[in-house]
Formats: sequence, structure tokens, C-alpha cells
Amino acid sequence: MWDAKRKKILSNSSNDIILAFNSISSSKNLRPEHLSDEIDVLTQDIFDGLSNAVYRAGKSQEQTEYDNAVDLVFHTLDLLEGRLDGRVFLFGSNLTLADIRLFATLVRFDTVYSTHFRCTRKRLTDYPRLWRFTRQIFQMPGIRQTVDFDEIRFGYYVNDGDHNPHGIIAQQPEIDWDSRVEFSD
Repeated sequence: MWDAKRKKILSNSSNDIILAFNSISSSKNLRPEHLSDEIDVLTQDIFDGLSNAVYRAGKSQEQTEYDNAVDLVFHTLDLLEGRLDGRVFLFGSNLTLADIRLFATLVRFDTVYSTHFRCTRKRLTDYPRLWRFTRQIFQMPGIRQTVDFDEIRFGYYVNDGDHNPHGIIAQQPEIDWDSRVEFSD
């Protein structure tokens, strides 16, 4: 987040930026007061068990460290898949901050985390509820324009020095992000 008046960075924390925009929005509240504590806890669980754990797996230099991180990634994905049973979003039918944070990780999963960070046990597309959830958000007005798979791959593969010393960029998996989303739970 950039302060144009003072010409300085206010924050590079995605959570802070989402909360700042949420506080000035009059149309949608992504962190309703009655759910704020639960949203904060789940958001932290998603960060620890998935968003940060994929990095721990990908940057591991010891087998045990890698195995523990991958186990945590897929344990967290399994829990989230179960949480979406009978729900459109993580807290029911309304989009929350936790959903946005989860989407940001899931939209990258099959493209870079499963391949480049070696989280290969399952793909996002192997989780029916999480796959529906991610496509549903991707297909919301204005969201797909914020997702550039070429840039995502380039950013991870080229800027990853020791992990990819030759700068080879993996091809984008064949994924139908536009397949119809139906809620069937």
C-alpha cells in the first residue's frame, strides 16, 4: 500500500491492505464484527498450515523438514475441504477475508506450489469443494483480471536462484478455470 501524498510505503502485508480497503468499503464487509475473531483464527491457520507451509516445503534442505511441511499442507487442505461441506464459502454464503486469503494461495497451487515447491501429493483439482470454491472466486467480476498465470510462474521460477539455477519456467498446467461452478453439497 502506497501513500501518494507522503510518497512512502505504508504496508506490504496483504492482510493489512485487505483490511484497509475493507474499512473504507460501504458495500461489502469482509470481516463482520460478529465473525472477526473466528475469521482471524482461520486466516492464521490458513497461513501457518498452507500459505507458509508450501514455502517451507519448497525451500526445505532436509527430507524430514520437507515431509513435515508437505504433511501439514495436505492436512490443512483436507480440513478446508471438509469445512466447505455444505458451504459456499468458509463461513457460509458470504465472502470473507479468510476466503480472499485462501483464494490467493489456492489459485497458485497447481501452477507453482505443486510443481516448483514439490507439494505433489494431490492437486487442487483433486479437491472438489476447494476447486469449486477457487473457480467461483476466480469467476467473480474483476477477479480474473488480477490473476496472471504467466507472471506467477515467472515470479516463482525465475526469481528463485538456488532452487532453479537455470531459470527454466514450467509450463502452465491445463486447467479449465472457466468450467461452470455449481454448488452441490
